[in-house]
Amino acid sequence: MRTAVGSVVSVPCQPSISPSVYETARLVALAPWLAGDAARIDFLLATQEPDGSWGGYRGTYAWVPTLSAVDALFSAAARGGPAARRAAQAGLLYLTTVAPDTTLPDTVGVELLIPALQESLRSQLNSAVPSPSGVDPHLHRKIALRVCSLTAIPAKLLHSYEAIAAHCPPPGAPPADSGCLVGSSPAATAAWIVASGGPDCHPGLVRQLETATADHRGPVSCPTPITNFELLWVRYAQEIEGHLDRERTAAELTATLTPRGVHGAPGLSPDVDDTAVALYLLSRLGYQVDTQVLHRFADGGHYACYPGEDTPSTSANAHVLEALGSARDSFHTRAKISEWLTACQHPEGSWSDKWHASPYYAVYCCAPALHRYGTGAAAHTAVHRALTWLRATQRPDGSWGGWTSTAEETAYALLALARCDALQPREAARALPHLTSHGGSHSPSPLWHDKDLYCPVRVVHATIRAARRAAVGADG
Repeated sequence: MRTAVGSVVSVPCQPSISPSVYETARLVALAPWLAGDAARIDFLLATQEPDGSWGGYRGTYAWVPTLSAVDALFSAAARGGPAARRAAQAGLLYLTTVAPDTTLPDTVGVELLIPALQESLRSQLNSAVPSPSGVDPHLHRKIALRVCSLTAIPAKLLHSYEAIAAHCPPPGAPPADSGCLVGSSPAATAAWIVASGGPDCHPGLVRQLETATADHRGPVSCPTPITNFELLWVRYAQEIEGHLDRERTAAELTATLTPRGVHGAPGLSPDVDDTAVALYLLSRLGYQVDTQVLHRFADGGHYACYPGEDTPSTSANAHVLEALGSARDSFHTRAKISEWLTACQHPEGSWSDKWHASPYYAVYCCAPALHRYGTGAAAHTAVHRALTWLRATQRPDGSWGGWTSTAEETAYALLALARCDALQPREAARALPHLTSHGGSHSPSPLWHDKDLYCPVRVVHATIRAARRAAVGADG
């Protein structure tokens, strides 16, 4: 079924992003005065796993959402009744006895959120709180102390401001543009309100929080809204399909560009990932683009998503390579990015990325970028290794997936093969049933990284549609 190119809406009336346990729990803890409190408590109770955790995926991503939910439900025990207290106790037992003591996934702000949540929970329980290894229990306080000496909260900290809010009151008016959340985060916004006078002092921010609760009737998502990111990634998938209206899409893309780049969401700083995708798509539509804006994000041999970034992103650098390559710009810079991406490849042929839990997303970004715009023999070798890994990891039933097979990961794997001109009819035929059966209104599992896992629903559905078309084409 062909989707109208003038709309990013793939599933009418469905929220564009899944609800967040972490963010919803922060509102329960910080903003009991906000309409929808009972619905948020019910959401936390309904999403708890049988083992007492939140977050799923065999505990890999459990620490942040479980700490957040346990802290929130203990604080809401009087409002949520015995069920809230029982759920909180079960979550605490999970953290004490079951939670894996492994390397934490690179989700947003994890090094600040965990000690801040532990501190809050300790203050309620007056006892020790479990902790994963390698976490500095005082890091949030140290960062807050540094920030308190500044005249404004650094942009990179706004999204996770709630982690330092108890030790760093806001230095002035909200830094967000008119009509958006602080750092595109309900939790950061609630923390800002609480730390600077309460809801009566910030009616505008309270209205923004009320708007943020509307999609899920109480629970909230993060980041929200994902306006530009959703537009760009849906259009990226439609470009793969060949379904872009040139003039309309160009107008949309141009409207996202500022002299400093593209903001992925209101309240966030411009970033190289969204900027590169916008420039790449404009170039693919036949427009001349100026890629100079990308160079403000240059950081040695790679590009940072934003100034001051701690962990670089392979997918973002792949998008920069595509933007530069499609614009036929800077062979020298393309060579540096190619070298950096090949160095990031894992020995078996996959990549990992800070923005997604699945290696298939990273391969979907990196392998085609190197195939089309990479330089040198190493890039060719990296693509070959990636394709070999993809074929080796296709499941016996024809699907792909990390923990379990998913339509989203199957789409990434199939499109990586197709965009590297390597998709075979048999591979496509085996994968196609797994793409078709997960279409429609099905809500995919959350695999994208923010403070906890989320799913940009329309982005994922657009990618699955593109993969379905590629599979049908390859299968004849």
